Amino acid sequence: MATMIGETTLLENVRPRVSVCLAAYNGERYIATQVNSILSQLAPGDQLIICDDDSSDGTVLAVSSINDCRIIVQSFSPNIGHVRNFERAIRIAAGDLIFLSDQDDIWLPYKLSEVVQCFSNNPDVQIVHHALLTMNADGISLTDVWNPLEEGRQARFSYLVRQLIKCQVFGCALAFRRSLIDVILPFPAATYAHDHWLAIIGGVFGPTYFINKPLVRYRQHETNLTPRGGLHWFGKISVRFRLLSLLFVAIFRRINTYLA
Repeated sequence: MATMIGETTLLENVRPRVSVCLAAYNGERYIATQVNSILSQLAPGDQLIICDDDSSDGTVLAVSSINDCRIIVQSFSPNIGHVRNFERAIRIAAGDLIFLSDQDDIWLPYKLSEVVQCFSNNPDVQIVHHALLTMNADGISLTDVWNPLEEGRQARFSYLVRQLIKCQVFGCALAFRRSLIDVILPFPAATYAHDHWLAIIGGVFGPTYFINKPLVRYRQHETNLTPRGGLHWFGKISVRFRLLSLLFVAIFRRINTYLA
């Protein structure tokens, strides 16, 4: 529906522009399948930003051969790791809603529309996160729901406590509003996992909304960055201390936004 005000036409219910940030590294085997699953859901003005972190295989060729003007491919050298690679992809994003994507998963056909609708239904929600289902390296399903979540908006204090005990947030299942970019960037020096930093941001600058529905097929294979067997006890303690340091940084940035 269009409303005329003077000579200006205001279009109601226009979908926000979307930027998808994909951090790539030696992903030649799976990345084209993932890219196509994303492109099938994007509108003409959306972006798929692929930052390649000095791959030594045919990753760049695989995505460059897909002829679609919505794809932005940038190659960097030397390798700086997936966390900083996501950071520079976010810096490039121009969309109203920013989605993060791994290179080896597959978006289910209704992922983007469901997340966008969730943002539309909840104007104060800053981050949306959804459940996943898993598949193996060959694409054979392993679980129907891998990370079941409590549906709905998350109370900030209890949400933060849960993330500090055991982080429930996965970057490949997360989207956030553009208004958060100034507090997300730059990633703190202590950031060891981009999704854990965003989980903390969701608690301090939220609210965050959980969709208890799998919207991505999460591929589990021998080169996953997330350890499938979990961390040993020392690693778990180290992660908790790092999460606390990220929390302090997020609180400091929140205070600065009040003082600005």
